[in-house]
Order: sequence, then C-alpha cells, then structure tokens
Amino acid sequence: MGPGAVHITFPGDRTYALLSRVSYVTPSATTIKQTLQASNVPEVIVYNKAAISDDDISIDLNTGEIEFNQDFNGVASLSVGMLRELTGSEVEWGVFVQAYDAVNEQWINYEGSLRPITISTQTANEKRIMDYSISVALLKGQKFRFMHYTTDASKAVSIVSFAASGVLPSSAGVILSLFGIIPT
Repeated sequence: MGPGAVHITFPGDRTYALLSRVSYVTPSATTIKQTLQASNVPEVIVYNKAAISDDDISIDLNTGEIEFNQDFNGVASLSVGMLRELTGSEVEWGVFVQAYDAVNEQWINYEGSLRPITISTQTANEKRIMDYSISVALLKGQKFRFMHYTTDASKAVSIVSFAASGVLPSSAGVILSLFGIIPT
C-alpha cells in the first residue's frame, strides 16, 4: 500500500483502504468538458489529476485505463457531473465498464455494468450528478476503464468541470476512488 493510501484496519487479517483517487477538474478559471462527439458512440472517461496513488494500481490519466499490479478485490466508486447544454427532445446518457481481453487484444463491455439515465426536461444547461459503485475482482495485469455515451450528441452532452466563480470553488467533473481489501 502506497504512502498516500488511507486505510482502516479491522479485527482479523484484513485492511480496507482508499488506495487511489483521480479526478477530472479544471486547473484554471476556465470550464472544461469531455463532450461526446457522436450519438451512440461511447467514449472513454479520462482524468487530469491524481490525488492519491498506490504502487499496486496504475491509472493512466490520458487513456482512463486502470491496471492492477497485484491481485485486487475491492470497489470502484465513480462520481460524474454531466451537462446537457441544448434543449430539445429526450436524451439518454450513461456510464458503463469495459474490461480488456488480453487474449483477443480488445476491449469488451462488462455485462450488467450499464447505468443509463434519461433527461426528459426541455431545460437548457441541465446538470446531473451520477454516483456509481461497482465491485472489482481482477488479477494482476488485468485492466478496465469507464465509458460514457449519449443517444443524441446534438444536444451537447458532456462531462463537465465548472470553473470557480466568485466565492464558489470549481467542480470536479469526475472523481474515481478505488477501495480495496488488502491482506495483512
């Protein structure tokens, strides 16, 4: 467990720890977005800041890939801020997991991981927060990533980190936390 990890020891032989935390947050006075470019074409969720890291987990901020350097059992918790900028018809937006199949050298959708939401209001600049947790049990060298999609990219659907404004701080567009049970 790396020096940045936060851990709690329970009676017995296991430690439950926050092992890694990354986020997507504006580093300046400008709002930043991960805007979906095409309808029904998922894109990888990426990050730009590592707050807590652990030697046993590699997170590539640019590709969004999470790889384990030892066997891992735990929970991935993802909080995402979404913005639909343009009004119009109902639109669906969602998040799901892909796992890397090293044998066939391709990313595959993880069955049962889709979490869609429907935005049915006619309001411009509608904001939503999605909190998503999924149990993770992977072997050393395996990896996964989070994807997002929309059914109507013409509505300018994005993950968004709003810039600080007045006395308010900036918002995080994404926060990913990995919690694990570590044998002691």
